[in-house]
Amino acid sequence: IEMANKIKVQNKKIEDCVKLFKENYERNPLKDEVMELLKDQIDEDILEKYYEKHLSNVKGDDNV
Repeated sequence: IEMANKIKVQNKKIEDCVKLFKENYERNPLKDEVMELLKDQIDEDILEKYYEKHLSNVKGDDNV
């Protein structure tokens, strides 16, 4: 349960970061950009799984 809670909290941080980034830059952030912004707040493996689930269908066109 503790691990599930940690994942939920970190996913919320990632979601908030992605939303704010999109509002400011009108594109989805690259995975490296999210990692840089949240470097001490999230685990890289949780970010990987989040990206696979939510942003893996986003190609370079949406990031330009």
